[in-house]
Amino acid sequence: MASDCTLAYQMQYDPPSQEARVLKELSNHPSNLAAAYLGTNLHNALERWRTPDESGKVAKPKLATLMQFYDEECSKNQMPHEFYDDGKRMLQRWFNRRGKDPVRVLGVEMAFGSHRAPYRTANGTPIFGMIDLVIEHKDGTIELVDYKSQRAPISQDEADSNVQAGMYLVVAREWWPDRPLIFTFDLLRYGTVSTTWSDDKIENFSSWIHTQYEYISSLESGVASLSSSCQYCAFQSLCPRVEELKNEDLWSTVLSATWDDDNEMISQLQRIKYAQGILNKQRDKIEGEIKSRLAGIAPDDALIITEDWRVHWDSQERTEYIPSEVQRHVKPSVFAQLVTLSKSKLENAKDVLDDETVKAIEDSAIIKHGRRMKIQKNV
Repeated sequence: MASDCTLAYQMQYDPPSQEARVLKELSNHPSNLAAAYLGTNLHNALERWRTPDESGKVAKPKLATLMQFYDEECSKNQMPHEFYDDGKRMLQRWFNRRGKDPVRVLGVEMAFGSHRAPYRTANGTPIFGMIDLVIEHKDGTIELVDYKSQRAPISQDEADSNVQAGMYLVVAREWWPDRPLIFTFDLLRYGTVSTTWSDDKIENFSSWIHTQYEYISSLESGVASLSSSCQYCAFQSLCPRVEELKNEDLWSTVLSATWDDDNEMISQLQRIKYAQGILNKQRDKIEGEIKSRLAGIAPDDALIITEDWRVHWDSQERTEYIPSEVQRHVKPSVFAQLVTLSKSKLENAKDVLDDETVKAIEDSAIIKHGRRMKIQKNV
């Protein structure tokens, strides 16, 4: 966050005003945290499932036990049904692919420091975190595992330069100075991505993270900057850069008709993306206001008319296929091509499916009714 925008970092960790504190609380409302709660519930279920007993042994892996823990965690952090169901399917896939093999667990949720009392690295940098799982392999290698439930996959290049991986490896090298180390992202939706850093690379990273700490400590106040995080920032209403961009005359800071070289061309592209993120958030805010006015009104009566525009609801239907039902009727090789289970993909698959199978799949589908906001220019 500090790398993207030091003002957002300050607002989040040291709110300078009552308005900033209110915006922070609003951003932490449960309605905005369904994805975070899903990740927490998955992490906690896997932690309990992997925790050794008093003798240091981990019980034989059982899917039923893992699912029981997941349900218990979901009763503490409630989520919409689609998130709950998504978590169930993630754990099922994860267990079938890599949850059945026993491992030697050295620790789960191994903490190094806390927000109030951070761990100090050898060069004095305060950091804190929680290692989801630490495994010891037969050859003595220590593997640090971090569970991720995010929708975006992580590439090998991203893992090899990841800041979280670096901080965990710095701590692990100090804890286990003579052991080989591996850091692994266990992507619950996909698979695993592992990275191994040399001692020189770990030491170099430790020096770099210390310079970042010193830079942040030297700031008297955060400085606003456009970044890819603008779209999701809770503090846009307090940001001077956003206020500048709302002034039409200053859009030239983002968009120009020409560019002098490739660097300026790519820089302009990035500025456009960052500004687009700000516009998307403003769009969502306006659409939310309009929808709140039309909520609870019958579609035929849901209408807003202004001097230039008319807004109304259109009824629509959406076909949704249930993965478990489709999987019952088709071969694994075919099902792999229907993972998204969209209507268009099913249409394309009809050439390789018999009529009876197609009908069975279509009969199992759910028809969801909804409304779509339509805006038209007055003639």
